[in-house]
Amino acid sequence: MDAPHEAVEALRGVVSAMPGGGESRPGQFEMCEAVASALDQDRHLVVAAGTGTGKSMAYLAPLAAGGK
Repeated sequence: MDAPHEAVEALRGVVSAMPGGGESRPGQFEMCEAVASALDQDRHLVVAAGTGTGKSMAYLAPLAAGGK
């Protein structure tokens, strides 16, 4: 499995474990994949997203899934 896929699966696991099953936010999963890809390729990434997008989890999931 590649790092972006592993990170997205980790995020799905966290979201589904939330009370009520969490809320699926497509932008959050896209951001998670982009962050994991940037970490995997050792490059920088700048992301801008509105309040409530799920930025914090999208940044943290790739690290929890084994990012650098």
